[in-house]
Amino acid sequence: MGSARFETDSAWTGQLRCLLPDAKRAHILAWHEPMNAAQKIVAGLSRETNVVDMESGYAAKDAAERGVPFAALRVISDTVEQSLPPAAMVAIKPNGSIALGRVMASVLRNPLQIPALIRTGRESEKAFAALLRCVEVLGPGLGCPYLG
Repeated sequence: MGSARFETDSAWTGQLRCLLPDAKRAHILAWHEPMNAAQKIVAGLSRETNVVDMESGYAAKDAAERGVPFAALRVISDTVEQSLPPAAMVAIKPNGSIALGRVMASVLRNPLQIPALIRTGRESEKAFAALLRCVEVLGPGLGCPYLG
């Protein structure tokens, strides 16, 4: 990814905006690992970014390489001011699965992070529920105007 910039497909993005009028348009910085609050603030100030995530860049790069349309719909669970607890920062493996051993080791080293970890889980659950509501509105083609 590096400093590559990927644009979303304008027709698909327009369709998403029509179907989800309350959604906000954002510039996404694709990053390779979770960021703490200070890192998110610096990234936003230095790159004019609204959102930081770990997945959209890979999808955008893959779509560009394949010559297929790309659009991103993200639901945010932690604000720029929030740092994730240490266990959440080490939780995700490169393939997207949970590194349970690393999470448990982090909690054992610092059990005081448990309330923040529970808060993070609840916020993630709300975000996933919001994303599922979007999927219900968009339907099976996820709002893509090129699909029947």
